[in-house]
Amino acid sequence: MTVPLDLIFLGDLMIGRRVSSKLVRHEPAWFWGDVLPVLRSADAVFGNLETSITTRRVPFYTKAYHFRADPAATAILTAGGVRFVAQANNHSLDYGPEGLADTIAALDGAGIIHAGAGATLAEASAPVTVEVKGERIGFLSATDTMADFAATAMKPGTHVLDFTTPEALAFVRAGVAALKAKGAGLIVLTLHWGPNMRQSKPDAFRRFAHAAIDAGIDILHGHSAHLTQGVERHCDGLILYDTGNFIGDYIKFPFLPDDCSFVFRVTRDAAGRLGLRLSPVALPPLPPRLMRGREGDKRRRKMCEQTAALGSRLTQDGDDLVLD
Repeated sequence: MTVPLDLIFLGDLMIGRRVSSKLVRHEPAWFWGDVLPVLRSADAVFGNLETSITTRRVPFYTKAYHFRADPAATAILTAGGVRFVAQANNHSLDYGPEGLADTIAALDGAGIIHAGAGATLAEASAPVTVEVKGERIGFLSATDTMADFAATAMKPGTHVLDFTTPEALAFVRAGVAALKAKGAGLIVLTLHWGPNMRQSKPDAFRRFAHAAIDAGIDILHGHSAHLTQGVERHCDGLILYDTGNFIGDYIKFPFLPDDCSFVFRVTRDAAGRLGLRLSPVALPPLPPRLMRGREGDKRRRKMCEQTAALGSRLTQDGDDLVLD
């Protein structure tokens, strides 16, 4: 019999800049608001770490935004029950290879598993597992952002892939085989991918997502756009094209719904079937807040439209949406 699981996937966790500075006034649990009981009711929480965690002050690379969290901010992640974070993104090397090493040390010290960046390409692309309720959950991580941050055999960095190439699918197939050999009973592909501020992924990305599920991925966990995008059931797998923002101090973009998100809750029953429940969340100002009653109607309608465009269907259950 399959071990039932209750897992939460979140979007960008940007615990740096003004978020990190609020730790002098607030306990780590405060940063999750009334979402915290929801997170703590799950078996594990996973997200994308959209920052470096380091005391270094000099940015490594000239770019518009540099995100840096104080090492004390790692307590925000642990307070929310975060067990794994993706590091393959466009901010993991904002403070250079040294800042990346500091980040990895901070995560290791907090007992948070991570993937997608490392001292070499072999480390950055390596599959990892997280044990939940005695079950091994496998993770593969990659990004198509910031090619200048790409790890090589001799250089620290992130795992950068072009998802429109055969090499990307070859990575997935090899990773699935390696994780199954490690005993993983559920496999997640977490991707920081696609253009920012778009409400859907390009068709080529959708084709890759389908091929990844066909190759053995159970859940595709997407992030990067700063907006939530539609969800899809493909065969027996789930595709979360973009889980948007969650914690951060991001600037509000005009006319775009980047100030709200969802808790993406994936369940697996004893028969091995995957379910998905989405709870709408208002983001700024901190802390995030569950949308209840009519407040979340606009967000639910938009997500239902985005999902219907992908050929899947969401239905409302109280304040939440459930994938049919």
